This record gives sequence, C-alpha cells and structure tokens, in this order.
Amino acid sequence: MEKARAILKQNRFANVYNVILVLIVLWPAVITNRITEYNEIYNSTKSHLTNIANTTKMHLEMVLSHVDQLLLSQRFSNSTDNVASVLRMSPSWFDAISSIQLYGRERELIVAYPVTAVIDITKCKSFNYFYTTKQDSLYVDTVTVDSTGAIVLVLVRPVYLESYYFNGIVLATVNLNALVNMYKTLDLGSGSITIANISGTSIVRYSPSKVRLNYASTKAETLLVDLAATANHGYTYIPDYLTALKKARYVAWYKLDNYPLILSVCYEVFDAYRSFYYATTLMVLLSLIFSGVIIYATRVAQSSIKVFARQNEQLIINNSELLIAKEKIEYINVLKSEFIANMSHELRTPLNAIIGFSDMAVTLQIADPPRVYEYFNIINKAGGTLLTMVNNILDLAKIEKSELHLDRAKVDAVTAIKESVAILQGDNPDSVSIIVNTVPDVTLFVDAVRYRQVLMNLLSNAIKFSKRGGSIQVRTQLIESGMLEFTVTDSGIGMTPDEILIALTPFAQVSHGNSRIKEGTGIGLPFAQKLVKAHGGELTVHSIKGEGTSVVFTLPVISLEQEELLT
Repeated sequence: MEKARAILKQNRFANVYNVILVLIVLWPAVITNRITEYNEIYNSTKSHLTNIANTTKMHLEMVLSHVDQLLLSQRFSNSTDNVASVLRMSPSWFDAISSIQLYGRERELIVAYPVTAVIDITKCKSFNYFYTTKQDSLYVDTVTVDSTGAIVLVLVRPVYLESYYFNGIVLATVNLNALVNMYKTLDLGSGSITIANISGTSIVRYSPSKVRLNYASTKAETLLVDLAATANHGYTYIPDYLTALKKARYVAWYKLDNYPLILSVCYEVFDAYRSFYYATTLMVLLSLIFSGVIIYATRVAQSSIKVFARQNEQLIINNSELLIAKEKIEYINVLKSEFIANMSHELRTPLNAIIGFSDMAVTLQIADPPRVYEYFNIINKAGGTLLTMVNNILDLAKIEKSELHLDRAKVDAVTAIKESVAILQGDNPDSVSIIVNTVPDVTLFVDAVRYRQVLMNLLSNAIKFSKRGGSIQVRTQLIESGMLEFTVTDSGIGMTPDEILIALTPFAQVSHGNSRIKEGTGIGLPFAQKLVKAHGGELTVHSIKGEGTSVVFTLPVISLEQEELLT
C-alpha cells in the first residue's frame, strides 16, 4: 500500500513532467530544423529577388538605351523616315515604344511617328528642366495618356543649337502595357516591381493586383532613394510600418547605371515564408497532439495505478479485518476456556456447599435445630450465590443483544447504597471498613434492581481486591449535567492501564498471582459498565498499581417532567 501511495505521489505532477520532457526532447530538434529552413528560405528569396531585379534592370537599361539612341538620331532631324527601320532592327520586346515626337522651342509639334499617337505636351516637365539646366541627358518625364488612349511613359532628350541654345525636345513614349506584359513573365507572387525617379517620385509600380502611376513615394521607396545615394544595389528588409499596405517586405533594388532611375523588386515576407509558417504551425499542432497523447496516457496510467492502489488497499483492509477477526476468535476461545474453568470452580463451590450440608442434614439426622438452621442458611446462601451468577450471565447476554428491559422508577440513591454496604459488611465483618459520604435526598430515575446490581458488583470487587484491614470509600455528588456521580475507591492492589482494559472485557480476568483474588467469573465490572450505559451514564476506571482503584460512574437524577409523569 505504501508503495502504491508513493507511486501516486510521484505521478502527481506527471503531466507537467511529461510535457517538459517532450519540450526538452523534441523542441531543440524542431527549433534547429525551423532555423535552418528559415535561413534557407531567406537566402533563396534573396537570390530570387536579386536575380529578378538584375534581369529587369538589364532589360530596362536596354530599352532606355535604344530609346536614347533613337532620340539622339532624331533630335537634329525634321523627318521620321529612319524611325521605322530602326524599330524593325530592335528586339521584339522593343514594341513597347509607341511613338517618336519632335517639338520646337515653342512646344509646337514638328514631326511625329506615328501621327496618331500624340501626347499633351503641356503636361511634360522637361521643357522647363532643359531650358533652365542646359543638361544633355535622357529625362524620364511623366506617365500620361496619348491620343490613342494608351498609358505611356514619356522619355525626353533636349535639342540644343550652338552654345546650348535650347531649341526644343525630342521624345519617345513607352507603352506601359507592354512593360507590364514583360513583368508578368516574372515570378513575383504577390510582390511588385517599382520604377522610381532618383529625385523621389515613383513613376510606375506593377503588382499582380494593381498598377499605380505617378504617385508620391512611400516611406519605403524614400528609404530606397536614401540607400541608392551610397550604393548601386542592395537587399533590405522593410518593416510593416513603412509600407502602404502595412505588410513587411523583402526588397532587392538596383540603381540604373546611366539613367536617374531606381528599380526595386519586393516580395511580402509572409508569401516568402508561407510554407514555413504552415509547416511550423503543423509541427506545433502535432507536438501539442503528441503532448496530449502523453498526458492522456499518463492519466490512464494514473487511473490504473489508483485502481490498483484502491484494490490493494481494500485487500489490505480485508486482510487486516480477517487478522483482527482471527485474533478476536482466538481471544474469545481463550476467554471461553478461562470462563469455563472459572465457572467450573465458581459453580462447584456453592454446589459443594449445597450438596454437602444437605447430605449431612439427611445422613446424620441432626436433631439439634440451631445446627439444622445453620446448615440450611448456608445452603440458602450458596443457592443465592449460584442464582446471582447465573442471572448475571443471562443479563449480560441480554445487554449484548440489546434485549435488556429497564423498569425505571424513583429510587433513593442513599438507601440503596446503605443496604448494599450492610449486606456486604455482614458477609465480611472483619475484612475492610466501608466509609459512605453521600449527598442526601437525591432521587434517581433508574431500575432499582439494576442499580443495586451495579453497587453490589463494584463494592464486592473493591472488597475482593483490598487487603484485610483496608478501607473503601463511597462518595456521591451532583454534577452540572444533572447526573449523580458515584465514586467507589479502594486501597487495594491497583491496576496498570493495560490491566484496566482487561478488567473491562467480559469474562477476562487480571492475573495477580493470588488464587483468592482470581476467584470470580470476570463479568462483574463489565456487567456494571454496561448497566450504567444502559441508563445513559458513563463508567470509568482510574487506578495506580499498588495504591488502589477508583471507579467513577454516573446515573440520571429524576427530572420534574419525569416525576409528574410518574405521579
């Protein structure tokens, strides 16, 4: 049983221990795997975006280079005869160029190819730029709509005469739809490609869901412009609070070599790590399920251990009860043997007296009346003693079966004490002295016969275990519970606590090494205790070995209600 309890105690926190064990065993490997995969995804995404950005940059630079060559070839020519031939020799994706136009100093259209794709030149900023700066470079002007309704990007070169005298512009329009179609061939996921002016104005941004034109740069694009001031390309992480859609991104960017543009390719972090997040979530769920299985298995084991412990405990209790029952049976057998031996002796004594004296009276034919009276008196007392022993045994059996009937009535406490003392002192005139100190005028509500049996048993025991010439005291007093307390104290041999337990056991006797003292059936004190309890009182024994014994018991005093009922 103790082992089972120890197992239960050890398993009290088994659930927590098992979860911790799972975390210790599984999670280092899981975390290592996750970190490795995270780094692999990061490097793969970086390589992928960088390759896309570099490829797109090279294509865009080739487009701009061809456009720039066309513009350079046209800015000192008032005809477009060679434009078609030049376009035919360009790569197929160069179809993005939708028109070539030449404007004079006063913004008048001089020539256009084709003539149907003309833009509103008043929206172009290049006139003022070249007029004031005298720069001779390709200018990325604006995104506008030409006369055919196509959305186009305007690229401009100035026309200068001698001494950088501004004489107009030559421009090419690039159809953004053609550029978008080219971008669609790239694997961007939910990412985007942005072309921004080095001055900070975003020209176009393509994403699978939307194309934005001529919009103010976001904080993220402003950050890229700042980075481009110190480097030609890079790869960076843009936190969510710097983006328009509040989503963190990885960005690979390039600054074009000969043109004031920055090309950036971005990819949402969640898209990059989507499979990583799903796999990690799945692993966490599996770990939780595994932990739950362990916890469930532990609880099942604990339940089995508890069932085993209860069964084991019940077996131990049953075994203990069997052992106790066995010991009781053995003890009862010993008591039975002792009782039979004692009863044989106790019954033989009065029977011998009865048979002996009656035989003498018959066979000797004694004619002396006083002697005959004496013999018959002895026979009478012996018969009375024999009857008392038999009655006590029968009464004790009734008490054990709860069949004893009490005939309660008003009984004077002092009278019964005095009568009992007189009877016992008459039988033992020179044995001991009995001192009575009682409360007068106290009426008990008890069975008179049983009350006298209690007194006679206790007083006879006190006389039996007192030395010749000793004294016995009988005292009474009223106590707060409304009971009358009796104390019978002798100056006899006394008992130890263990001997008191034996003395209160029916048919058991305390051995004192004195045959006279051992006489009796062993039911006097237990019988008195049971009679007192049947009246609602208590009987206790206090004794000191070698000094004497005090027996204290209580009996109920008649109440006013009981007295009224009796009257």
